Amino acid sequence: MRSLAGITSTDPDLLREEKLQRHLTDLDIPAQHVVHLAKLVGLASTDLSEMALKSRDEDVPRGDGDMLSDIASRRKTRWRGRGLDLLSQLEQRDNFETSQMGFQMLSQLTSKGQELLLDAVSSVLVQALSRSPLVLFFEDAHWMDAASREILIHLQDVLKSAQLLILLAQRGAQDQPSIGKTINLESLDKTGTTQLVAEVLISDLAQIIHQHSKGNPLFIHEITQWIQQTWQISTTDVINALQTSDVLQNLVLSSLENLPETQRDIARIGSVIGEEFRVGELQSLLPSSVDSVTLYNDLRDLVDAHFISLIEAGIDPRYAFQQKLVRDTLYNCLPFARRRELHTRLAEYLVSPATQRSAIHAKVSAFLNASAVSNPVQDAKIVAYHYEAAEKWIHAARSLLRAADHLRKHEAYAEASEIYHRAISYLKNLPSGGTDLDLLSLEQALLVGQGDSALLCGDYSRAVSTYKAALAIPLGDGNLVESHSPKQPARFCLYLSFPRTRRG
Repeated sequence: MRSLAGITSTDPDLLREEKLQRHLTDLDIPAQHVVHLAKLVGLASTDLSEMALKSRDEDVPRGDGDMLSDIASRRKTRWRGRGLDLLSQLEQRDNFETSQMGFQMLSQLTSKGQELLLDAVSSVLVQALSRSPLVLFFEDAHWMDAASREILIHLQDVLKSAQLLILLAQRGAQDQPSIGKTINLESLDKTGTTQLVAEVLISDLAQIIHQHSKGNPLFIHEITQWIQQTWQISTTDVINALQTSDVLQNLVLSSLENLPETQRDIARIGSVIGEEFRVGELQSLLPSSVDSVTLYNDLRDLVDAHFISLIEAGIDPRYAFQQKLVRDTLYNCLPFARRRELHTRLAEYLVSPATQRSAIHAKVSAFLNASAVSNPVQDAKIVAYHYEAAEKWIHAARSLLRAADHLRKHEAYAEASEIYHRAISYLKNLPSGGTDLDLLSLEQALLVGQGDSALLCGDYSRAVSTYKAALAIPLGDGNLVESHSPKQPARFCLYLSFPRTRRG
């Protein structure tokens, strides 16, 4: 209504009233509709309706606003005292808050009042459409409240034969009235993303370079290279900026606000699991009050809203976030304590003995998907990741020890050595000077494993230094742990004397 009347947020109070009155007078809108239309745009409806009646009697010509301004001036103080000038408040609000105010206003009306308001809006559009076709464009229609939706459904019936085009642009599959055709815009592919990024970031810059180089290829190359060297931004810088951007964070979180709280919780908890998650993992972190039927319905709704997608069906379906940015934003918005709690519970779930039912599910899943082969190394890494995120350093190191032992057993010595080293770095996060035998044994086992891997790779100097570090750990007997390397130092010296027979 404000758009049709030409009302802007910067207009003074009197000018807003005058613009609306001119518009309604020009369209020959009945006086009984003026009251409701004035309320709709946040003006003092009773005073404006009196103006409407008087202006019709005096036949105010278009373009002559002196009389209207005089009337408005006489009532200015009284209007302000009532505090009904909502537009001054709307200047400080965004579109969502504006629509919520309109919804509150409509919800306070009686059923008869709502019917009269719908008739008033329809009469304005009918009169406007009699003069020229119109386009009603609803930007961010996912914010549409019940009042706006009701008016839109009403207009569908009243104006079905009029020259009217209604466009709704919205994110996700919202519960909107079915009017006409729906066009789903798919995500861009890599080429499309490259083109859009180039258009946004480079188009103006390329124009400037062209103007200063006059198209000289040498100058273009030198200017571009100079810009790259002077303002070079690494990939890490870009990723960090994306994860801390308030604009992107608000954009992602605003998309969640239209969803029920249970679905928002599922999205947040799923972000802790990772870019992909299984239903079983999700259930282990959700309250026991959430039953399977409700969970699957909520997941389906999140798929319909384009937050996640189903990438593997079956007994334990697997889902993935459609955008990594959405997952990262949801994860970073969780408090640290909540993250650590969820990571701990998930790691405990992953290492817990399988129940009879889950074991049967695993067998059925393996039968249906023969390509799904268990990977103990990857499984141990995932558990270690969650323990690391929970700052459970000993548990994380033990998980990596299992992964590295498996790799060393299968002669993947270089990768095993790297994982041993990473596990040792976890233990450095613990307070120094501890005497716990289990912790000391774990540290020695990691050092011996790393020494074994170095020895079998031919890196003898590293093997020597690592074994010495292992022997320096005070376990009480001065020996290496029994499960990895030669137990006695003399045997170790024999390996160094005959390095070419190290596999013997």
